[in-house]
Amino acid sequence: MPARDTSPHGKPILVIFDVDGTLVDSRAFIVETQRRTFFAHGLTPPSARQGLSLIGLSLREWVEQLAGPEAPIDAMVDTYRRFMPVLRNDP
Repeated sequence: MPARDTSPHGKPILVIFDVDGTLVDSRAFIVETQRRTFFAHGLTPPSARQGLSLIGLSLREWVEQLAGPEAPIDAMVDTYRRFMPVLRNDP
Protein backbone atom coordinates (compact mmCIF):
# COMPACT_ATOMS: atom_id res chain seq x y z
CA MET A 1 0.00 0.00 0.00
CA PRO A 2 1.52 3.39 -0.97
CA ALA A 3 2.23 5.95 1.73
CA ARG A 4 -0.37 8.65 2.23
CA ASP A 5 0.71 12.24 2.12
CA THR A 6 -2.63 13.61 3.24
CA SER A 7 -4.82 13.19 6.30
CA PRO A 8 -8.02 11.15 6.19
CA HIS A 9 -9.78 14.45 5.47
CA GLY A 10 -7.73 15.07 2.33
CA LYS A 11 -5.68 17.88 3.84
CA PRO A 12 -1.89 17.80 3.46
CA ILE A 13 0.08 16.65 6.47
CA LEU A 14 3.11 18.57 7.62
CA VAL A 15 5.33 17.22 10.35
CA ILE A 16 8.16 19.38 11.65
CA PHE A 17 10.74 18.15 14.10
CA ASP A 18 12.69 20.69 16.09
CA VAL A 19 15.67 18.76 17.41
CA ASP A 20 17.71 21.78 18.43
CA GLY A 21 18.11 21.63 22.17
CA THR A 22 17.07 17.99 22.33
CA LEU A 23 19.13 15.89 19.97
CA VAL A 24 21.39 18.69 18.77
CA ASP A 25 22.71 21.57 20.83
CA SER A 26 23.62 24.34 18.42
CA ARG A 27 24.56 26.79 21.19
CA ALA A 28 28.19 25.66 21.13
CA PHE A 29 28.34 26.24 17.36
CA ILE A 30 26.78 29.68 17.74
CA VAL A 31 29.18 30.75 20.50
CA GLU A 32 32.24 29.48 18.62
CA THR A 33 31.10 31.12 15.39
CA GLN A 34 30.58 34.41 17.23
CA ARG A 35 34.03 34.11 18.83
CA ARG A 36 35.77 33.44 15.53
CA THR A 37 33.86 36.21 13.79
CA PHE A 38 34.89 38.80 16.36
CA PHE A 39 38.52 37.64 16.35
CA ALA A 40 38.57 37.76 12.54
CA HIS A 41 37.70 41.45 12.77
CA GLY A 42 40.13 42.26 15.57
CA LEU A 43 37.40 42.62 18.18
CA THR A 44 37.00 41.10 21.62
CA PRO A 45 34.26 38.49 21.41
CA PRO A 46 31.23 38.66 23.67
CA SER A 47 30.84 36.20 26.52
CA ALA A 48 28.83 33.09 25.77
CA ARG A 49 26.07 34.45 27.97
CA GLN A 50 25.93 37.74 26.05
CA GLY A 51 25.92 36.02 22.67
CA LEU A 52 23.31 33.46 23.59
CA SER A 53 21.04 36.08 25.14
CA LEU A 54 20.39 37.49 21.68
CA ILE A 55 19.36 34.27 19.94
CA GLY A 56 16.18 34.98 18.07
CA LEU A 57 17.29 38.31 16.68
CA SER A 58 18.37 38.56 13.09
CA LEU A 59 22.08 38.01 12.51
CA ARG A 60 22.56 41.66 11.65
CA GLU A 61 20.76 42.80 14.81
CA TRP A 62 22.85 40.66 17.15
CA VAL A 63 26.09 41.80 15.49
CA GLU A 64 25.04 45.43 15.90
CA GLN A 65 24.11 44.91 19.55
CA LEU A 66 27.23 42.94 20.46
CA ALA A 67 29.81 44.78 18.37
CA GLY A 68 28.34 48.27 18.36
CA PRO A 69 27.34 50.53 15.48
CA GLU A 70 30.94 51.44 14.61
CA ALA A 71 31.89 47.80 13.87
CA PRO A 72 32.05 46.52 10.27
CA ILE A 73 28.57 45.02 10.55
CA ASP A 74 28.14 43.81 6.95
CA ALA A 75 31.59 42.23 6.89
CA MET A 76 30.97 40.52 10.24
CA VAL A 77 27.65 39.11 9.03
CA ASP A 78 29.43 37.72 5.95
CA THR A 79 32.20 36.25 8.12
CA TYR A 80 29.68 34.61 10.45
CA ARG A 81 27.86 33.08 7.47
CA ARG A 82 31.15 31.65 6.17
CA PHE A 83 32.24 30.21 9.54
CA MET A 84 29.00 28.55 10.65
CA PRO A 85 28.80 25.85 7.95
CA VAL A 86 32.51 25.10 8.38
CA LEU A 87 32.08 24.51 12.10
CA ARG A 88 28.99 22.38 11.52
CA ASN A 89 30.78 20.53 8.70
CA ASP A 90 28.04 21.42 6.22
CA PRO A 91 29.14 21.50 2.58
